[in-house]
Amino acid sequence: TTNKSNNAEEIVKQINQKLSGLFGKGSGNGSDSDGSANHKGLFIILGVLIAGWLFSGFYMVDAREEALVLRFGAYQSTSGPGLHWHLPVPVERVEFIDVAQNRSAQDNSNMLTKDENIVEIAVTAQYQVSDAEDYAFNVFKADDPANQGQGTLYQAMRSASREVIGRSKMDYILGEGREQIAVETQNLCRRFWIITK
Repeated sequence: TTNKSNNAEEIVKQINQKLSGLFGKGSGNGSDSDGSANHKGLFIILGVLIAGWLFSGFYMVDAREEALVLRFGAYQSTSGPGLHWHLPVPVERVEFIDVAQNRSAQDNSNMLTKDENIVEIAVTAQYQVSDAEDYAFNVFKADDPANQGQGTLYQAMRSASREVIGRSKMDYILGEGREQIAVETQNLCRRFWIITK
C-alpha cells in the first residue's frame, strides 16, 4: 500500500512540475512570484482563446451571394459581397443565399374554365431571389421539390393560374389566349410574391 501511495504522489509531483513549467513557474516552493507567473500564464491562454473565438467571426460573402446575420436565431442584417465580421457562434451565425442562381418551379393541375370545362394546366416559373431576408423567412419550402404542393411559390403559381383560367373560356385558353394567359399569370405572381422576377 505504501508503494502505491508513493507512486501516486510521485506522479502527481511530476504533473505539477510540468504544469508549473507550462505557466512559467520556476520552482515548486509556492512563493508569491510563482503565483503571479501562474496567473500570467492563465491570462495568456485565456487571451489566445478569446482572440481565436473573435477571429472565427470573420466570413467571406461570394459575389453571387447575400449573407443573413442571425443573432440567437433572430435576423439582424444582410451583408453583400466581401469580407465581414459578426459576433461568433453561439451569439450570431450566418446563412448564405445565392441570389444570382436561376431557380425554377413547376406545377400541373386541373382547373375549371369560365365556360365550365376542365383543362389541365402546366405552369413553369423561372426566378431569382431579389430579397434574401424575405426569401429565407417569408417563403415556405421554396426549394423543396418533394413537397412542392405545400410550398409558398407553388401555392402562388396555382392561385394565379386558377384566377386567370377561371375567367377565360376553353377555346381562348387553347388558342389565341395562350400567350396572354402566361403574361397575366406572371403578373399576378409578381404582385403577390416579391421573390418572383
